Amino acid sequence: MEFKLAEQEKTFILKFLISFAVLFAAVLALPLAPLLEWIAQTEAGWLSSAGIDAFAEGPVVHANGAEFEIVNECSSLVMVALLAALLFAGGKKSDWRALAIGAPLLFAFNLLRLFATMAVGAAWGAAATDSVHYLLWLVDSALVLGIWFEFGRRREQAKVEEKKR
Repeated sequence: MEFKLAEQEKTFILKFLISFAVLFAAVLALPLAPLLEWIAQTEAGWLSSAGIDAFAEGPVVHANGAEFEIVNECSSLVMVALLAALLFAGGKKSDWRALAIGAPLLFAFNLLRLFATMAVGAAWGAAATDSVHYLLWLVDSALVLGIWFEFGRRREQAKVEEKKR
């Protein structure tokens, strides 16, 4: 069995990989200290509200003796970049409202993801942190794909409805 990609598929993959690489590099290079510190403060507040001894020091959350550093990749901007790269690669077929709606949704989910990861880490240690962090990263990625697929599906349905008129 031979696996061949159509020219359109090759173009999509190339555009996606290049645009995601550029956006990912930008996320890593951005000076996000104020945002990262706000995220750390928010997470420490939520952890404290959940009964966990927690406080933030700059972009670092201390919880029950564990330390969690909030870095640029923890800001949700990587997932927003992933969605933007998918939309860019889709070209004229993309519904850019997905980014306007998806970005805040991804940011909110990211805050919950970080909370869950830190709460587990504060309770059960580094091995549990790593497992939950990886698992929730997969969920985060699936959420990006779900947003992209849903908006693409809706756009295609709108085209079909338009042709019926």
